[in-house]
This record gives sequence, structure tokens and C-alpha cells, in this order.
Amino acid sequence: MIGLLGTATPQRWNRAELVFKIDSNLPPMLVRALPGVGNYKVLGTDYTSFALLYSCSDMGILHADLLWVLARQKELPVSSRVQVYDILSTLNIDPGRLTLTKHNKCPQF
Repeated sequence: MIGLLGTATPQRWNRAELVFKIDSNLPPMLVRALPGVGNYKVLGTDYTSFALLYSCSDMGILHADLLWVLARQKELPVSSRVQVYDILSTLNIDPGRLTLTKHNKCPQF
């Protein structure tokens, strides 16, 4: 699988909102339609082990709202999981919608 490299830049008016753009030589119209490109909101973080990000995109008949829990380690500590679920509960987001990523075949960096 080929990864896409890009840059996430905080918005000037709200540092918790990021704009992710992919570094590419493709035409800008095509780049904007690539998966992962768009606006992200940081819903919560403990600044040491996790960040909770949300993105919503709407392209006419296509709609996607995505939520990520980004962690510094493959396994998120239980205390951090509790914080994530507390944030989701506060925001009335159903944690049952989350899909656990299996990291057993991920390369070590």
C-alpha cells in the first residue's frame, strides 16, 4: 500500500482545526478529492499519548464523517482509553461506531 504524504496546518482563527493537504504534482482539483484531504478538528488530546480527530466531508451524494484516535504507541493505555470514551460521551458520540485497527502486520518505524 502506498502512503500519501502531506501537511496538516492549524487554522489561524482556531488552532484546534487543521487543514490537511497532500503533497502532489497532480492537478489541484484531483488532489482535493483524494482520501484524507480536508479539514480536521481536534476533539481532545492528553498531549502525551493520544489525540482524537474528527473530519466530515460532503460531496453532493457522498458523505463521510470520520473519527480517529491517534496514539503514539500501538496499544493505547487503559487510562487513555477512558479519557477518549469520556470525551466521546461528553460530545454525544456513540463509541460503538469505532472500529479497532489491528496492528499485528504494521512495520516498525
